[in-house]
Amino acid sequence: MKKFALAVALSFIVSASSFASEKIYIGGTLGFSSNSSSYSGGGSASNSYLTLAPQIGYIIDDSLDVGVDIQLYTGDTTGHGFIPYVRYNLVQSGDFTVFAKGSFGYKSEKANVSGAKALTSVIFSAAPVIQYNLVDSWFLFVSADVLTLSFGSQDNSSRTIFGLNSGNTLGNVGITYYFN
Repeated sequence: MKKFALAVALSFIVSASSFASEKIYIGGTLGFSSNSSSYSGGGSASNSYLTLAPQIGYIIDDSLDVGVDIQLYTGDTTGHGFIPYVRYNLVQSGDFTVFAKGSFGYKSEKANVSGAKALTSVIFSAAPVIQYNLVDSWFLFVSADVLTLSFGSQDNSSRTIFGLNSGNTLGNVGITYYFN
């Protein structure tokens, strides 16, 4: 899985740089998620995983850009996702920018326990993004999905999950390079 993730990340960066223009940016996030659940009939479950998500985006104008995250994650759960997004610039002050980010995409995941079935989901999510200009065209950002709606299918049964995502409290930290 680690070699596959590295190969995807490297091929992503190489292909993105070949299309470089001043309206293109590339980057990625490294995130950690941990959550736990208690069940009314007794018992509980917990889940933690590390996420690597290379991204590429296109700047439409000063306030709007679109892009895609390719998510790879491993830990108690292993999986991948293809998550297109739209970001809207809410506030810009000095070296700081605050975006609202909306995503719609596909995820496939499987718990790393014996007998676990894969879960395939379509997701919608909303996240605040805070970005800081480090130097020249390099930016550091942090984001956390605060609202997530998922429609999933596991082992020929459907389940719908809706709620405030409070498990991603550490958020995602990433770096972005804007071509100019």
